[in-house]
Amino acid sequence: MKKKLIPMLLVVLIIMTSFSACAKKPIKEPSAVEPPPSVQEQAPTNSTESSVNSIPTESTKPIETIPATTETPPASTINIEWTTVKHTETDIDGYTYEITFKVSPWILLSNTDVINSAWNEVSRGRSLPGFNDWGLYKDGSTYWAPYHHSDSSYFGSAGFNRNMTDMYYCIGTVSIKNITSGWDITSSNPRSFKTYLYWKDGSKNSLTIASSFGRIFYTDNSKTEYNGIVISPSLKSNNWGPATFIIMTPENFSPNFPQGEFGEKLLEGALSYEIVIGIDNIVTENDFRIGVIGKDSSYTPPSQD
Repeated sequence: MKKKLIPMLLVVLIIMTSFSACAKKPIKEPSAVEPPPSVQEQAPTNSTESSVNSIPTESTKPIETIPATTETPPASTINIEWTTVKHTETDIDGYTYEITFKVSPWILLSNTDVINSAWNEVSRGRSLPGFNDWGLYKDGSTYWAPYHHSDSSYFGSAGFNRNMTDMYYCIGTVSIKNITSGWDITSSNPRSFKTYLYWKDGSKNSLTIASSFGRIFYTDNSKTEYNGIVISPSLKSNNWGPATFIIMTPENFSPNFPQGEFGEKLLEGALSYEIVIGIDNIVTENDFRIGVIGKDSSYTPPSQD
């Protein structure tokens, strides 16, 4: 009996010893997830080994970023000195109109950025006429204008006989508003009259109609005139326009005129508008001056003499 009891006590003693050791050993808490080591820590010291044997893991692959989409910026606007002229006129029936002209300075056509910016402000999507879009006839270095006699066209000076290497554009709009109290203009009660806008050359005391062409852009067509523009709308509502126009006048650069032949005359001249009501009944005529954006896009204000 003693021989059997001794082994059994040894087994119980071993089991109790093991259980006591386990009870005293602390339970290890799960460790926090550590960030992956930096690329620099993982990179081998041998540069050849880095380029050949190093295979990037998910943690070392560079993050591919999608570049932000950028819209094409609109054409930049270059600030210029716009001139706005308003005039009020009453016709023989008592209708009163407000005529508004908005015009740019004279801008040299070769000043592409400036002239495109000005045109984009008022063009309403129309194409800008270029140097060869005025129907002029060239004889050597001289440009002639076609003029009309009866139903036939002839080439002659018609006041336009110029050596020309560039052009000045005056870009603008004209609008007409009926401001007659209590009386509307409608399709069943239309009104009409003419407005002229000329370019006059010379000095303040002696302004004469200068060599120029004008083109006004209506809703579905355009009309070109010699010496300025003629506005003769049929008014079928209280508001008409704004209609875009260009007045073109020549410039010539040469050894004798390195700064241009006609720039000073532009500063001394004036735009003149006439309001015609009835049959050639000129009721008003007024002049105003504008500056010049010439060579190298420099701006010169108009003469005040």
